[in-house]
Amino acid sequence: MWPTGVHRVVGAAHRANLSDLYFMQRQDRYAKFTGVPTLADYFANLATAVGQMSFAWRDGKLVDPAIGVNPIERSRAFKAAAR
Repeated sequence: MWPTGVHRVVGAAHRANLSDLYFMQRQDRYAKFTGVPTLADYFANLATAVGQMSFAWRDGKLVDPAIGVNPIERSRAFKAAAR
C-alpha cells in the first residue's frame, strides 16, 4: 500500500495528461526530504536526467531534448544517448 498522495505522483509519472484543463488548473506537487541527503540527491539527479531527455517548449516552439537527439525521429540513437 502506498502512503497517501504517492499514488498521484506514480500515476502522473507513467502517463501523459496533456489536456488544456490539466495545464490551466494544475497544482504542482512537492516533496521535502529531511535528514536523508542520499535520497534527496537521488531524486535531484533523477529530475535532472528526465529533464535532459525531455522536449522543451521555448519561444512557442518545441525544442529537442538537451541530449541532442529527437526520440521520435531517431529512437535508437536516443536510447543509446540516454544510457
